[in-house]
Amino acid sequence: MTIFQFDENIDYKAYIKRCNQEGFAVVKRFPKDLKNTGFPDPEVLKRCLLLGGVLVTLDHHMIDDHEPDVPEKSPGIIIIQHSPKIPYTMTQKSAEKIIEQFKKRISDWHKLSYANSIVRITDESITVGRKKENVVTYNCYKELSEQDCEDEIRQRLNDNAADN
Repeated sequence: MTIFQFDENIDYKAYIKRCNQEGFAVVKRFPKDLKNTGFPDPEVLKRCLLLGGVLVTLDHHMIDDHEPDVPEKSPGIIIIQHSPKIPYTMTQKSAEKIIEQFKKRISDWHKLSYANSIVRITDESITVGRKKENVVTYNCYKELSEQDCEDEIRQRLNDNAADN
């Protein structure tokens, strides 16, 4: 069963509880011993990924701002963000809506391996990339409305997970 490790900025207790009750995946809250510690993003990234789950964050700058600290091999990183045309701050309600939209569009989301992938999910699209040879590149962008969206995203995730 896939484990999703939420970071400190997406620590929504009721939502996490609902996700776990669905039974498709295990969703873990940000560890209490790391809360409000003031660790810099690279340290949070490292510690969360060491917990063994796919890191889920709202920090859409984390990868760009700390690219040298992003490992090439990891359980995976998922970034929830608004599309560029939405200038608003991400809220809990917005994040939940984007996650639910993703789960509806990618029917087997809970069975996929996110290993080695960096996935950006917005209200309009899904982008999949990875870090390889010390550079993060995104090589798959699909709008949710595209007919082949699910197949393309699944294939790219599978490729990244298989590429050891």
